[in-house]
Amino acid sequence: MKKNGFTCRLYNRKLNALLAALLTALSPVYAGDENFSANEVNLSKTRLGWGTVLTGKVISQPVRTSRGFVAPHEGNGLTAFSENGKILWQTAFPEGISPYLTATHGDMLYLVTGGTKLSLLQNDGKKAWTKDSGFVITESPMPGRDGRVFARGKDEIACFGTKGTIRWKKIIKEQNEDIPLSQLDKGSVFLFASDGAYTVSPFGEIRGPFKTDFQVEHADTTDFGALVTFSDGSISLFTENDGVPQQKWMLPGDGKKTHLITRGFDRGKAAILSDGKITLIRTDTGKTITSFPVHGSPATLKHAERTTQGIILISGKNASCYTDTGLIEWSADFPDKKKWTHIIPSDQGFLIFCTTGWTLEAYRVKQLPATQGLTSFSTPEPGLYSELYGKTDKVSSISQGRAVNESLSAEMKKAFSEGGFGQKEKDWLPLLTNEMNAIGTA
Repeated sequence: MKKNGFTCRLYNRKLNALLAALLTALSPVYAGDENFSANEVNLSKTRLGWGTVLTGKVISQPVRTSRGFVAPHEGNGLTAFSENGKILWQTAFPEGISPYLTATHGDMLYLVTGGTKLSLLQNDGKKAWTKDSGFVITESPMPGRDGRVFARGKDEIACFGTKGTIRWKKIIKEQNEDIPLSQLDKGSVFLFASDGAYTVSPFGEIRGPFKTDFQVEHADTTDFGALVTFSDGSISLFTENDGVPQQKWMLPGDGKKTHLITRGFDRGKAAILSDGKITLIRTDTGKTITSFPVHGSPATLKHAERTTQGIILISGKNASCYTDTGLIEWSADFPDKKKWTHIIPSDQGFLIFCTTGWTLEAYRVKQLPATQGLTSFSTPEPGLYSELYGKTDKVSSISQGRAVNESLSAEMKKAFSEGGFGQKEKDWLPLLTNEMNAIGTA
């Protein structure tokens, strides 16, 4: 019996060793995992997960795409890379690039080059078109609902079509470039200038100025209108009625500044960071979903967004991640000597440092299943501006003839090719919609 018992124990030890070896072999291995903690990570003691060298330091927060990120950097270059550090493409622009970049449908990108030019890049970094706006563009381009895109300068705002044609260009003096463009619920652009707020329809119709009671700090677009934060900490959702901004709801402030977090959320939700607290709200009603304490405040914040890991707050010395219910997923202390311009929190558990030494350096802060392919990247659903233009009963028929006659057809073709048609589009769209519907039902 002793011999059999010894043999049994020996067999069990060998079996356990074999199972342990198999589990180790089947588990993904990442550099630095030996220092991984479920909650706290000291990046000074964590080995680099991956790194790559650029031709200069990153000049603005990299934008997210469905395949990873695109970073503009010194040397007039763009580099696209995956979450695991694979370089997807690199390209340079001799005319120079500005730190203004926006991702849109199909991983295409709007980029400002040469100060005054707007370029649309294909998902491989090659130019689809470039158009000179005639003014210095001072902000990342803002895509519209139907393929058009808006760009603005200090005193100008312009609308570009899908092929780069400038549909209209308007003057609004002394725009506040610190407050980004946003869009109201029906699609008009909402902007702020030294004398108040303005709305600009997709067809170039300007309304304003409209006075505000408090100093505006920030604005962002949601599915239900423009979210605006004020210097007293209050937040309002603005919609529009005949081009006039309407306050749909307001959350009072406590006299202290707040920071609005929309990046990574679907546009029906947002997070509000105040001193030591995050509040999740529904953007249609302003009602609180939940509220919880955090280590962070608007004063110390460098960057914030929501990834598939959770809500990530980045300050100068550390970062932390919270679930939507307030549980802390992880916190990470940065190396004291690490010099960086921007940090990218990834969906796959990395913090990617854009260093002043022209490198991208990624440290794993959370181990995720190898099969997890979730992404926080999304683009708004395409739509129309039907609420902003009228309707017509005109349609081509045998009895009434063509709704779009040869003269009007020639005018439209010339206008869409050369641009500058502005408000005429309001009259054309109902006709074109009816004609397309008639063709579809024929």
